[in-house]
Amino acid sequence: MAAFANPRLRNPDGNYHLLFEMNPDTREHLAKMFAARNLFYNFLVELKDWGALTQVDLVLRKSDLSDEILDRHLSDGEYALLSRIALLLLLGQPESLFLLDEPETHFNDVWKRELVDTLATVLDKRASTVLLTTHSSITMSDVPTSQVVLLNKDESGLAQVVDFRAPMFGADPSDIMINVLGTGRAGGVYSARILREALERSDPKELAELLEIVGPGYWRFRIRDRLESLNAAPDQSA
Repeated sequence: MAAFANPRLRNPDGNYHLLFEMNPDTREHLAKMFAARNLFYNFLVELKDWGALTQVDLVLRKSDLSDEILDRHLSDGEYALLSRIALLLLLGQPESLFLLDEPETHFNDVWKRELVDTLATVLDKRASTVLLTTHSSITMSDVPTSQVVLLNKDESGLAQVVDFRAPMFGADPSDIMINVLGTGRAGGVYSARILREALERSDPKELAELLEIVGPGYWRFRIRDRLESLNAAPDQSA
């Protein structure tokens, strides 16, 4: 492998630092040496076990940066995304079974939206099966109800299968949160409490101020409706 490293740097301690540019020539050399991707990985593991390999760094190019970076400089989410997809490419064989436990952990909402599509692309034409656990309503919106098993812990702490028939494929994640996951509402509990208490006080000035900052949806409708009711009510102080 050292023959096609570019460059080969000798460190002061006598070890070598080999840099491999993953261009077509390098990939061709690796393909000739290793019939499958997992054999290359196994080879690196053996080198590490023998003490011949002490460290592996990935030098990456990001579309939003002009300079190259090392893999250890990635965010948790970036590293998790790269690791998961790399493992699928590395270990994937025809008719494989992948067990993914909340793979969207550390993902932002954009990556959560792309998770199932990325899995489908990576595993295309491999006849593989993915068993995925998740709490993400965004991820669940990419899966038909027939492929979902909903589990809920009973009072004894045992997981029980919940029977549900709500259509999920392509559904709004907020609807999944309410109708499938049983959250009651899709928004945060804190904002719901503040707005509910303000509605109970029915102070027109306070409600008018809240109307300036509350986004579209249920609570904005409630505030506007309450203000209209207050404005329409006769003045009791007269």
